[in-house]
Amino acid sequence: MAIFNSVLIGGARNSVDNVTMYESGGQRIVRRKPTNVKNPRTEKQQRQRAKMKFLAGLSVGFLEVAAVGFARRDSRLSATNAFVRANMANVSVDDDFVASMDYAALACSADNKLKRPAVTANLSGTSCSFSQSAQEAWGTAKTDDNVYGVLFEEVTGEAVLVTLKPRGEGGSTSIEIPSEWDTEKTHAYAFASSANGQRTSATVSVAISKE
Repeated sequence: MAIFNSVLIGGARNSVDNVTMYESGGQRIVRRKPTNVKNPRTEKQQRQRAKMKFLAGLSVGFLEVAAVGFARRDSRLSATNAFVRANMANVSVDDDFVASMDYAALACSADNKLKRPAVTANLSGTSCSFSQSAQEAWGTAKTDDNVYGVLFEEVTGEAVLVTLKPRGEGGSTSIEIPSEWDTEKTHAYAFASSANGQRTSATVSVAISKE
């Protein structure tokens, strides 16, 4: 670095080749740009960024789901932020910094200690049927709690929220899924939410049986 006063250059503040000129404290300063810039990203940082990038993409398909599953959250977080935070530990990164999700552990809801619902799923053609067993009131769980099913397809990244029966009722709810979905890459989940939407159960990964 050098301090200079040149009538020819005047108050230049731009860069020329590998030299940068600027003014500071009333003095004109010239500084040579470093020729070798090290990448400041550590392996840990790169893995974290790979996770964040993966979850940011995944969260797009879960906007509707996250709004219900993470309705009660830190006021500084959006539902999408809460979804990403809840799933950070479920994403792994390989040596090439490629991220992948353990879909069996995916969280569609915050674990606010509500009782988990009893739900199964069956796929017949393009129709998926969620069946649930009626549950009695227990602790913080009430018979008027809402129960939801979620279907997610890996390739399209699309997720759909399905409103099922109240906790105290048994029965089935069917939904037609898009024909372009790959059923081998389709996953089902369920969770419960209090009637006021402020408490939720942990997410249940539901195995899909096929006819």
